[in-house]
This record gives sequence, C-alpha cells and structure tokens, in this order.
Amino acid sequence: MKKTILLLFLFSSSALSYERIVSTVPSLSEILFVLGLEKKVVGVSRFCSFSKSFCNKTKVGTAIDLEYEKIVSLKADAIVLSAGTSKSSIKNLEKLKIPVIPFRHNSLYDVMTSIKDMGRIFSKEKEAKILIKKINSQFKNAKKIIKNKKVLFVIGSIIKDSKISNAHVAGSHTFYNDILNELNLQNIQSDSTTAYPQLGRERLLMSKADIIFEIFGSFNKDKIEQKRKSWHELFSHLNRKVKYIPLYGDFLFLPGPRVGEIASEISKKVSEAYVKAQ
Repeated sequence: MKKTILLLFLFSSSALSYERIVSTVPSLSEILFVLGLEKKVVGVSRFCSFSKSFCNKTKVGTAIDLEYEKIVSLKADAIVLSAGTSKSSIKNLEKLKIPVIPFRHNSLYDVMTSIKDMGRIFSKEKEAKILIKKINSQFKNAKKIIKNKKVLFVIGSIIKDSKISNAHVAGSHTFYNDILNELNLQNIQSDSTTAYPQLGRERLLMSKADIIFEIFGSFNKDKIEQKRKSWHELFSHLNRKVKYIPLYGDFLFLPGPRVGEIASEISKKVSEAYVKAQ
C-alpha cells in the first residue's frame, strides 16, 4: 500500500506527459473522457459502455483480469486503475515498467478527489475544476423536498416464484450512501459492515424502509412491472405504504462524473412520488 501511495505521489508531482493511457475501470475511463482525454486513451475495460466511440478502443480485460500482452502491444505509458486492484496485478504491471496510477472511487469524496487528481496529473486542471463545479451545482439544485425518509437502495434483486428472494443493496462507505445523505434521505443499511450486503427475504421483511429504490441499466416495462408487484407483495402485510421507485440508466452504476445526475434523478423521482401525489 505504501508503495502504491508513493507511486501516486511521484506521478502527480511530475511534469511527465502521458500520451498512451490504458484505463481499467469504466468510471475512471468516463472521467478521462469528460476531461477531454479521449484521444490519449488507447485501451479500456471490457465493461466500458458509456460512449460507443470511446469504448470502441482496444479491450484490455478488467481490473481483476488484465490482458498484459495487449497492454504491452499498445505501448501504454500509463495505467489508470482502482486503488483496490490486487497487489499481484500491480506487481505484474511494475515488471512491465509501465507507470501505475491508482485512484479511489468508492465514496463521493473519492470521486471528487479523483477528478481533481486526474486534472493535475494529465494537465487538465481547468477542465477538472469545471466538472467539479458542475457536479456541486447539480447537488445544490437537487430538491431536498422530503426529509428523513428511510431508504433501501437496491442494486439488484432476485425473484423466485413471483416473490423477492434476496437483494444486493447499498451499504455504508458507498457513493450511493453519500448521495442519499446529501439529499437528506436515510439509508437503512448505512451501518452495514460491508459496502454492498446481500439481504435475504427474512431480513428484507424486517426492514423499515419508506422507499425502495432499484436501479436498472435500461427501461424494460415488463421487467419493471414484475419487480414492482413482487416488492409490493413483500410488504403487503404492513399497515403503511412502502413506495417502490425504479431508476433507469447505465450511469446509475458508475461512481464517475455523472454522480450529480444520479442525485438529480433521485430527487426528481422522490418529488414525483410524494409531492405530485398529494
């Protein structure tokens, strides 16, 4: 870990100019894209999908399954990766004598810090400041209409026999938890010991959420309706109403430059569910 931190310090304080960048994490790739570094990025993760033109670049695997031969063939002079990348992968890259530049992207603070650091490292400080200002403005404008509602933020759920069987949800130390806090919404899994715990049906039944958010990569009417009915069945025994609010879009899964849009979308849907329903 100390070695990784030292590497980041050396590269962030140097005057080196990187011309052939490989990015192994979609959210970090999108930051590079928004900062105007598209032409300098030569390799991306196989999960890159936010832009057809950008993500059409050579695929180099993923952060946990790198294709080293491809990276060498691209003549990369910098590898952008997650600070959580395994030590073995980092050692393998160091053996190839390719500069490794790690970034954290778990929390909202991590995202903002990564944008600032990328701006400095890749000589895009002006663009980084503009992006940070935009995100801050999006959070400021996100309407905090409903305060202190208890929320369960679902990343994905499983249905068996028309009933919710289990769900992966956002816990503590996640950018989702930070976004909810900014909007004055209470994540009922904020005290979880894991970032994305899996909750079985029994634990879900005991939850005291006022709102269930569930995110999807795209809109699918039949799938959404099936999920809505299954979640309503789960809480049908309660003498209070639990609102189910689906959210759509690939950007919802990425702790990147569109975190402000995630906040705006959550705020908009909460407004529609409560204020307009009155």
